[in-house]
Amino acid sequence: MNNEYISEEEFDKRFTIFEKNGEEQHFETYGKDIEDIQKIFKTTPNKVWTMIECEDKLFYQSGFHKVNRLYYFVTLEEVPENTLIEVEIETK
Repeated sequence: MNNEYISEEEFDKRFTIFEKNGEEQHFETYGKDIEDIQKIFKTTPNKVWTMIECEDKLFYQSGFHKVNRLYYFVTLEEVPENTLIEVEIETK
């Protein structure tokens, strides 16, 4: 497994978050949203991302993760096979 750590700026250059009605579509961690994201993950796992909060840091990682998850989102572009990408969110 290859690990990549990229900036938000680099993420924005490489990936496009799926939008619905002109807004980024986030999927909750429960109910119909979790069912929907699981279906998407089964067919296109390299397009699913997880927003995570851990030790007072926010970041998103490619893939479907269950620990410390806040929500999920989908990108139009796929992450390369056998690659985990992590994007740390800069907080001010």
